[in-house]
Amino acid sequence: MEGKSKRWSKALNNPEVVDVLVFGSSVRGNGRPSDIDVCVVWNRNKARVEGAVNKTYDELFDPGFLAREDILADAISLRLGKRLSEAFGFASFAGFIYSLKGRDYNERARLHAAFKKIAGELGVLRFRGFALVPVGNAERFKDFLNYWNIPFRETRLLFPGQEYEFLKGKRMEEVCIPASKERPLLQKRKGGA
Repeated sequence: MEGKSKRWSKALNNPEVVDVLVFGSSVRGNGRPSDIDVCVVWNRNKARVEGAVNKTYDELFDPGFLAREDILADAISLRLGKRLSEAFGFASFAGFIYSLKGRDYNERARLHAAFKKIAGELGVLRFRGFALVPVGNAERFKDFLNYWNIPFRETRLLFPGQEYEFLKGKRMEEVCIPASKERPLLQKRKGGA
């Protein structure tokens, strides 16, 4: 892998190369990735760097490019030395929707204690049935959910950086308006729909 790393860094010397982006499980916190995913972004004239995804700048942002969302959320720019999302002013997260349904009281109590510990270690913002995890810790949080056999769905989210700072330390009740029978979230207008 050392030789590949030099090749990718060397690609930055080419005036047609906009950037070299490292993405995938290696930048999401997997300490044992099986490979390293790399995208070389070309200005106009696309050449090839073997072992990398080669895209022009326009192709990178094309909705038809399947890896686009992962790259925008996960990728680290070798030119800038930071996440691509940060370069655009966003903080990148993995959102996990999970369920503790069917767990008894004692198991839920153990899980809540474990959640509290892992949340502190990984910078997780946790709400009822939902966790917001900095993308660099997503793989470790996924391992945690799998260890406890907690079913989940995962998605990538980009937040304006200042919004994440606002959410830190808040409780769910402080940032969400709860629905109730007396005051549902969606109310019908008087005299119509």
